[in-house]
Amino acid sequence: MGHLLNAGLEENGTYYIEVYNAAGEMVVSEEFYGLSWSKDLSAQPNGMYILRVINKDHKFEVLRFIIQH
Repeated sequence: MGHLLNAGLEENGTYYIEVYNAAGEMVVSEEFYGLSWSKDLSAQPNGMYILRVINKDHKFEVLRFIIQH
């Protein structure tokens, strides 16, 4: 079974999505347009991660999550 990360966004628009591992290394970097983003993170090892969603005004939200296989 995969580990799917989902993010619902407030408005339809262009966003930059970044995911960092606990060591601060970027493991995902994508430009995305829409209201709902998802990514399969099954290949990532167990640990804490940070999701950063950046909008067109360069405002961002940060969410912490844990992958546990």
